[in-house]
Amino acid sequence: MTSKERIHKLLNFNTPDRIGIHDTFLDDTLVKWRDVGMPDNISPQDYFGFDFEIQDIDSAVKSSTPGKAKMEKFQIISFSEPFQRLCSSRGRENVLREMAYNPKRFSSDLIIETENIINSFHRIIRQRKQFDAAWAFGDLAYNKGMFFSPRIYKKLLLPLHREIFKYLNSESIYVFFHSDGNVMDLLPHLIDAGVRAFHPLEENSGMNIGKLINDYKDDMVFMGHMDIGRLISGGSFDKLRERIEILKEKSFYIYHADYPIPPNIAFAEYKDAIEFLKEVGSY
Repeated sequence: MTSKERIHKLLNFNTPDRIGIHDTFLDDTLVKWRDVGMPDNISPQDYFGFDFEIQDIDSAVKSSTPGKAKMEKFQIISFSEPFQRLCSSRGRENVLREMAYNPKRFSSDLIIETENIINSFHRIIRQRKQFDAAWAFGDLAYNKGMFFSPRIYKKLLLPLHREIFKYLNSESIYVFFHSDGNVMDLLPHLIDAGVRAFHPLEENSGMNIGKLINDYKDDMVFMGHMDIGRLISGGSFDKLRERIEILKEKSFYIYHADYPIPPNIAFAEYKDAIEFLKEVGSY
């Protein structure tokens, strides 16, 4: 089964040959690992046999041709959703202050960012560039909960998320969403807006995996809930096996660490863990 076939099955709530697998890395990690044996003439995604190939939206828009994507891989275009785009340009504290004290202007700015996102995807689709999913990045929470109330989210952001995700879904493009922090209050709204997969469901932020499985296993593919450094520390994969067996049997699951892999994780240990994931994650 190819990566594309595998992830499509998971996103349609069907059982594939194994769980999906993907990770990202800090630059320092790759520098360190290449000093101890990881080849530098191959991408880590290809070296470890990950299922995704990811391109950011700006690169996809600027590219004049579809490129030479590995079509057996599941193709994703990543982008920042409207709130995150404003935070990146103005700073989160300034954005939250404006959200509270000048909501009308803030709403207008969000609408402009939404139009820009949809126009970018329209250009990419018009150029017949092939991709399977769009991955929205927007950190809307911290470890105690959301940065703003669910009421504010439903009033200012949810309609715009619906607009973006409805457009993508209408083009048969799956929607992934990333937000750090405790997003228990956010998930039902994102499902309603058209999100099919969510990352990272951080265990260190209090995301209750039992409740998540009970409430959302038929509506959302889980990605993450993996403090991978802790789960493979000491060279034993028993904790990792236990976590994977629960997630793969009780939900539709794609492995992804909760964070980019840091350099304090040993190359050999991580490599063995990925091979172990492919084995224990098989159906």
